[in-house]
Amino acid sequence: DVPVTMILPLEARRQLWAQIERGKDGILRVKDALSKVSSKDAKAFLPQDEELVKAKILQGRRGFEEVDENIVRTMITWVGDEVELHMRNLVGRISDTASEATGHSGAPGACMLLRSRTNTG
Repeated sequence: DVPVTMILPLEARRQLWAQIERGKDGILRVKDALSKVSSKDAKAFLPQDEELVKAKILQGRRGFEEVDENIVRTMITWVGDEVELHMRNLVGRISDTASEATGHSGAPGACMLLRSRTNTG
């Protein structure tokens, strides 16, 4: 097990939410994007880095297929984390409104750094 921390640009978060807010069509579009992961076609800034990484991947049990599965699993976790964070923020707003009325606090906080874990071979 290798812990993975994904720190994506805020634009990635905005694009994800733009799709989710489109409803079923947007969610299917996110699913389609996740279905097209291809580490074999990935490019590196330096060609020698690309060769080194791809050679290392090929030494794994299932090569690029395994890496692609791990990338998709990590991205699915990120999408789930985003939905959970959004819901916590919505519930927090409700709690904040209720707190103002009752004088009690305790709304959950939000976090910008999303962490996920995946298995890599």
